[in-house]
Amino acid sequence: MPLLDNSSQVFRFGGNIHGPQNPVSSLHQQAVDQTAEMRLYHINASATFGCARYHANPGNPTKSCADAGCSNAELDKQMLPETEDPIDPNHVVPARTGVGMSQNGSAAWAAGAAPWDFRQILSHYYRNVGLGTNLDNTNQYRWVWLDVGSTAAHSSFWEYQEIGYAKPIAYTPSVLIVNKPVTVPFRIKNTGSAAWFATGANSVRLSYRIYTNPTGGLIYNGGETALPATVSPGGIVNLNALLLAPVAVGSYTVKWDLKVGNSWFSERPQLFGGQWPSQNVNVSVFSSLNNVYVPTIRTAILVQ
Repeated sequence: MPLLDNSSQVFRFGGNIHGPQNPVSSLHQQAVDQTAEMRLYHINASATFGCARYHANPGNPTKSCADAGCSNAELDKQMLPETEDPIDPNHVVPARTGVGMSQNGSAAWAAGAAPWDFRQILSHYYRNVGLGTNLDNTNQYRWVWLDVGSTAAHSSFWEYQEIGYAKPIAYTPSVLIVNKPVTVPFRIKNTGSAAWFATGANSVRLSYRIYTNPTGGLIYNGGETALPATVSPGGIVNLNALLLAPVAVGSYTVKWDLKVGNSWFSERPQLFGGQWPSQNVNVSVFSSLNNVYVPTIRTAILVQ
């Protein structure tokens, strides 16, 4: 589908009224190659393309689709409900100023120590959609983490600064003690097309695997954290997962993932873009931590 240049979208051919845009780089070309031939379509309507609306600053949360502003009202209302955005430069809560994917929010989700890829961003903003080249069932089990850092405002509407984004973060500690458990909080969203059942043979659980660095060999599969209740597509759940550190000192990668039955989300068939991303955190494991004691001044004495 062709895209028409306008005053705020001229990335390839120079500047606009707001000044010059970034020149095309290898990263731009990589993004084009990754998304070539990808379709965004309604899961609930065979072969119907999704309404890929977007806005620079929809606010947090974004505004839900209304009849007057949607090309296919009923389907688009399913596709474009209120959605969490990591930034809100308008300082209005709730600030529902736009419908669809957030340009600035997308940049925020892709930044930080626990960034998302483009599939996670698209499935977060657009509900009940398939990503790929054909209608199939490979979009059933997808997830994102909504944990973000502290929020700071942009300096202005057009002068974007990365420091102003509430970036995705991972709560897994970077330092662990041998064989010691720690509790790791998660805020998780179901961005797939299938419900996550809390019980039964096809129940969904949060779990993890630990790999050595730098060789990447699997050490062990971790324990599982059950859901408190069924999570429908688009639903959000808060979990506290128990992470057990390895029994040997060293450098490791903890890969958090969800499981349905005995199948990891990241290993299920994904027609487009390869395996669904896990949350990967590098950790250092020590035998113990040395305690440092700082003396406390109980009584102040004035010295002249």
